Amino acid sequence: MQTSSDDLIDVTNEIGFSGKFLELARNGQLATVSDAIVDRAKIATKLAEVEGKLKACNDPTRLAELEKWCRKRKQNFASRLRNVVADLENRKRLLLAEYRQIDQRIHQKELTVEWTADSAPMTSLVPRMVRKGDRCVAERDEVIYSVRHLSSLEVCKLLDQHFVRAGEIAESLPKKWFDHYRVHTFTEAYRHKECRKRVHKLISVQRRPRSYPKA
Repeated sequence: MQTSSDDLIDVTNEIGFSGKFLELARNGQLATVSDAIVDRAKIATKLAEVEGKLKACNDPTRLAELEKWCRKRKQNFASRLRNVVADLENRKRLLLAEYRQIDQRIHQKELTVEWTADSAPMTSLVPRMVRKGDRCVAERDEVIYSVRHLSSLEVCKLLDQHFVRAGEIAESLPKKWFDHYRVHTFTEAYRHKECRKRVHKLISVQRRPRSYPKA
């Protein structure tokens, strides 16, 4: 089958994306930009998930599902919903802050991109059946990564705010910290003279640049 020349990408076109990427590669800047674009896409996915849950907070079917879930577990529906909304709004704020920082990094390289994002579908407000400890640890690491530019003390305060609202501070705090130092929150751990180095280590791991598998 004949391929029209109009269907091919002209990689020498300095106006198109391919041309700009080639220019960045020649200048040794492509790796930084590529990392930023990949990070931005991941944050966009997380934002869509958060938006979907916020949308569900105003949907009668999703609210009814949550009420039934709370009733079975003898939990207060109103308190649970308020905590869910507060947590989602906080996560949205943190993700948007990182989103804008990445945009600034990309624009500094003079790479103008017309970004598009899929509309966020509504998702259930009922917690998924996963091992609580594993989920809390994964969520803790994501929170740290999203605010990794802050000081360790500020990160600890945000972790406490995040997990206290969800009632999961015990599951997110490393068990050895409580066993050895009797600390109950991340802020307490930071202020404990001997535990502080463990706090720094936990946060420093998430401050490292993330690597992604090669295609």
